[in-house]
Amino acid sequence: MFISPIIVFLGIAILNEVVARAIKKRKFWGWVVGIILFGLYIPSPFLPIGGFGMWALLTPGSRKAFGVGITPSNKLSKEDLT
Repeated sequence: MFISPIIVFLGIAILNEVVARAIKKRKFWGWVVGIILFGLYIPSPFLPIGGFGMWALLTPGSRKAFGVGITPSNKLSKEDLT
């Protein structure tokens, strides 16, 4: 009974680390999993973290950096990201 919550919390901590590294490398799947993860934080005591994370990942600059909603006319160049 005591080990089960520890395994769940350890799994969440590892998932957070993997997603953070993927977002840092601008991986699209990291952006998607980050949205899901922050969405799970919203109905919990971690509401401020979830809200800030959702806001950060859904801003137009973040969406363009991860290739969300990109059309040939509004594609960012590598110079725009630096």
